[in-house]
Amino acid sequence: MKMTNRIYILICLILLFSSLTIMNKQAKAQLMDEGVSMINLGAGFGGLYKYSGLGYVSTPTISLSYEMGVFPDIGPGTISIGGLIAYKSTDYDWGGLMYYRQHWSYLIIGGRGAYHYDFSWDKKFDPYAGFMMAYYITSYSIDSNDPLKSDPSWLLDSGYSNYIGMSFYVGGRYFFSDVFGAFVEAGYGYSFLTGGLSVKF
Repeated sequence: MKMTNRIYILICLILLFSSLTIMNKQAKAQLMDEGVSMINLGAGFGGLYKYSGLGYVSTPTISLSYEMGVFPDIGPGTISIGGLIAYKSTDYDWGGLMYYRQHWSYLIIGGRGAYHYDFSWDKKFDPYAGFMMAYYITSYSIDSNDPLKSDPSWLLDSGYSNYIGMSFYVGGRYFFSDVFGAFVEAGYGYSFLTGGLSVKF
């Protein structure tokens, strides 16, 4: 083989390798990767709470979370870590001549970790699964015209102290652009179903 042919083949291989590298970097820019951060604002429904069910009226669980890719190339994906803060409240009204309005609120502060699978065929779709360990700050109050319910000991019987809880979830996030996307999560813990918007930077 002539030297010129060898040089030509070498140049072609270098160009091919460079093109594949650039394409791979551009593709990975659409996914969770090392150093990539996301902020998510969501509304969740349901969840594991002591006071819920027939007659109880609850607000959605409004959540704000942050996550960042820290461990890339773990199999076909990336591990992210982050945190979440959320709020939920529940009310229960009952009574006739004597009325009672009970109110529970939950401030949830947790740390999250997730595994993001890299689908090579769709670089705008970010499927993931993870868990969260959270601290639930609870409060309880009652409004009633029943004089017996003004006893502080009754308040203690109807509420409960702060506690630690664990949640598990699977979800998917789809990006409409390089920055903005939407997500849906199904889980067991602080919320059964959550949806909202994501921003990547």
